[in-house]
Amino acid sequence: MDPALLALTTQQLMPYLQQYGPILATKAVEALGEKVPEAVGKLWQAVKARFDSEATAKAALEKLLADPQNDRLKTVVEFQMEEYLKNDATFAERIQHLLKDAQATAPVTYQAYATGGAGVAQGPGAKAVGKGGIMIEGGVKGDFNQKDKKEE
Repeated sequence: MDPALLALTTQQLMPYLQQYGPILATKAVEALGEKVPEAVGKLWQAVKARFDSEATAKAALEKLLADPQNDRLKTVVEFQMEEYLKNDATFAERIQHLLKDAQATAPVTYQAYATGGAGVAQGPGAKAVGKGGIMIEGGVKGDFNQKDKKEE
């Protein structure tokens, strides 16, 4: 799998695992009914089946599901997922297909609080600029002049 596509797939997959994984890992999903879209359930089943095939990977995923905000556990699971995607073309193709279906039917939700001049960016490809900041992207051409401003 192309390294850029590998990283993007993993980056897009992790929010689904963090948001829906703890629910899907328990029997609570049956009580939720339609609150967990079918496409997300299929994505979860594919990921879980692959992680269940190795004891250490299974343990890492279970720990992340118990503590979905733990960045160290997230890194371990991301690394393992990248290894699976890189070394198993059939699995990678299936995950990409299921992820596309999940994104179409169940967008991941984010929540943040910013105070003062803070900027918040959430989700794949998101960018933020805080108070007084400037973001320049794309094909910006020509001169750019900014007058000095007094601090407020």
